[in-house]
Amino acid sequence: MTSPLQQKIKITGPSVVTANRTWDGVVVYRTAAKGWSADLADAAIVRNSDEAKALLAEAKPSDMNVTVWTDDEPDRKRIGEYYHDVLTQLGFNATLKVIAGDVYFTTIGNQSTPDLDTGFADWFQDFPHPDDFFRPLLNGASNLPTNSNNFSHVNLPELDAKMDALRQQQLTDDVKKQYAELDKQYMEQAVWAPYGNEQFTTFLSERMDFDKSYHHLLFNQDYSSFAIK
Repeated sequence: MTSPLQQKIKITGPSVVTANRTWDGVVVYRTAAKGWSADLADAAIVRNSDEAKALLAEAKPSDMNVTVWTDDEPDRKRIGEYYHDVLTQLGFNATLKVIAGDVYFTTIGNQSTPDLDTGFADWFQDFPHPDDFFRPLLNGASNLPTNSNNFSHVNLPELDAKMDALRQQQLTDDVKKQYAELDKQYMEQAVWAPYGNEQFTTFLSERMDFDKSYHHLLFNQDYSSFAIK
């Protein structure tokens, strides 16, 4: 029986099939000429589930067994279930691995953990600077044997060098644009697929002065701002 999640799965936007070259790990894209190219512009574009299945079948992956990891927090579990069903519908032999949230990141951040194929992760910013996203998650030096936050095992020296150079500069509008370009370059390597941004809400009693209540993007609610009307 098809699950409700599988019934809802539709590919409605442009998608491509990617792989990694065995000798250097560089992302390559399946082309309409039934070959592979490191240039995203050469990629064959699919726009629905049937086209995606056909392109995947044509690519003939050598390993169709995939373990999908997520933690047991309700939202994360639902995301993992959906991801698992997408891969199953595309023909993969997908296994969903749901583990406790309090040990999740140490488990997937340990390179000795078996079957770390793909899954869901999130990141909460520690300080207001792009380097707090790029360096822990994407820098080659952050790809540690244990307690790693580089869950994709990314190691791209050329982009690491750009990251290091940008960190030495003031965060001007021009530098922000360079960080945006760096982000684009990482995404072209398909290091991960961005899922979304989490939103949080503060609820106050009608007796409280809502206009004085302050919620900081990084440090959450400033309780000293709470005031009675």
